[in-house]
Amino acid sequence: MLNNHNSNNRLARLFIQLKKYSIKILPPFIFCFLFNGEIYSQNSPIDSLLNSKTDSIKLIPGKDSTVTFQSSLHPYKINGWVSGSISLVGTIGDYYAIPRILGKEKISDEELSTLNPGVLTRFDRWALMQDPIKRVYFDHLSDQVITGIFILPVTLALDKNIRHDGLKLLLMYYESQAITFSIFNYSPLGPTFQNKFRPMAYYTDIPIGDRNIGNNRNSFFAGHVSSATAASFFLVKVFCDYHPNIGVKKYLLYTAAVIPAAAMGYLRLRALKHFPSDILVGMSVGAICGVAIPSLHAKKYKNLKLSIFTSPKGATGFCANWNFASIRE
Repeated sequence: MLNNHNSNNRLARLFIQLKKYSIKILPPFIFCFLFNGEIYSQNSPIDSLLNSKTDSIKLIPGKDSTVTFQSSLHPYKINGWVSGSISLVGTIGDYYAIPRILGKEKISDEELSTLNPGVLTRFDRWALMQDPIKRVYFDHLSDQVITGIFILPVTLALDKNIRHDGLKLLLMYYESQAITFSIFNYSPLGPTFQNKFRPMAYYTDIPIGDRNIGNNRNSFFAGHVSSATAASFFLVKVFCDYHPNIGVKKYLLYTAAVIPAAAMGYLRLRALKHFPSDILVGMSVGAICGVAIPSLHAKKYKNLKLSIFTSPKGATGFCANWNFASIRE
C-alpha cells in the first residue's frame, strides 16, 4: 500500500508540472491561430512559406514638404526544418527532465539542521525576511502571472508591419522558449547539476513536510524568471528589428522589458522559491535567449542601396532598397 501511495504522489506531482508546462506550449499555438492568414495564404514548401517575402523601404515626399515613411521589412530568415527540429527535441527533452528534477532525494533532517543563513550574502538574506504564511498565495499568483507574460508576444499581431510574418515569429518564439527551458534543465547552471536549497528550507516555522521535499533542492537558477524574461525581451527585440528607425527609443523599450521579468522575480521571491541571486541569473539567461535567438535568424545584408528620385511633377525624395541577391544565406 505504501509503494502504491508513493507512486500516486509521484504521478500527481508529474501531472501538476505538466499542467504548468502546458502554459509554455499553448501560447505559441494561440499565436499561430491569430496569424492563420499567414499559414493558409501560401502553397509553397515550408522554407518558401517562411522566407518568400521581400523587403521594401521608401521615403515619399508629400505636397506639403512632409515625408511619408513606408516600410515592409522581413528581417528574419528561418530554416523551418532546423528550427522546428530544435524546438521539438528541446520540448521532448524538457518533458523527460521535469520528473527527474522534481524527483530529487528528500532533504534529510541532518541537512536541514546544518543550514546556516550566516553563510549567505546580505543580498540573498533578503529571501529569508519574507512572510512564510503568504508563500502559497504568491506561488499560485506567479503561475497565473506567467501565463500573461508568455502571451505578451501575441501583441505583435497588432502591428501591421509585423503580422504578415506570423508563422515565422511563431516558430522563432517557440524555439526561444524551448532553448531557454533546455538551458534550465540541462546546463551546468540548472538544477540537474545544482542542488542549492530554496529559501523555504531555511524557515523553521514551516512544517517539516514542506521543507524537506526534493524540489527544495532546485533554487538555482530561477526557471520561471528566465522564461518570463525571454518572452518580454523577445517581444522588444522583434519589434525593434521591424522598426529600425526607432532610434534611441529602443533603449526605453528594453528597460520596459525588465518590468515583467522583475515582477516575476518578486513573486518567486515572496513564494520562497528563489534567492535574489538565483533570480538575477534567471533574468540574464532569459534576456540572452530572448535577444540572441532572433539575432541568429536575422538576415545579414551586404548591400544597402540609397538613391534620390524625382517625379515628373518635380517632387524629390530618397529611396532605400535592399538587394536580396546580396544577402548571405
